[in-house]
Amino acid sequence: MRALVLAVLLVSCSTSTTSTDAATPDAPGAVRRVTITNDVFNDPGPGVRLSDGAILPAGSGDLWLAQRSTVSIFAAAPMGVCDLGTFASLDLVPTDASACPGAPGDSVILSGNADGTDQWVGRAWLVFPTTTASRPSYRARVVSDSDVNPSITMTFEYEALP
Repeated sequence: MRALVLAVLLVSCSTSTTSTDAATPDAPGAVRRVTITNDVFNDPGPGVRLSDGAILPAGSGDLWLAQRSTVSIFAAAPMGVCDLGTFASLDLVPTDASACPGAPGDSVILSGNADGTDQWVGRAWLVFPTTTASRPSYRARVVSDSDVNPSITMTFEYEALP
């Protein structure tokens, strides 16, 4: 099995592909979309810097994608991500850390790895790129995904919070 490690670092690898909507400014209320594909079993895999959507080398940035035995979201900060559940749209995702059902951590397990599409659509989280989780910096939500051996692809939308 493999896992998707989507931390606040979407790292690129020679057999991985990543794309982002770089034209969207990083301002509160400006929604960005990022698509990450990883075709190899590696950790870390492709990554992204959320502030400007830049794709960065493996091991840097805010969130990353990697394949393991489970599919997980990983954050660069030790208390950097909190799972909020499933939401119909990004504007319905809470913006306050008090919505976290527990303390934020360094990862959120989405599920075991299994072939399929749109397994995690609507799954949302808050992302804290710093070690201070008193106020979230971003909210994010999965809009599409595909886990078809050997590739994992995830598209998520996110926005900076005021």
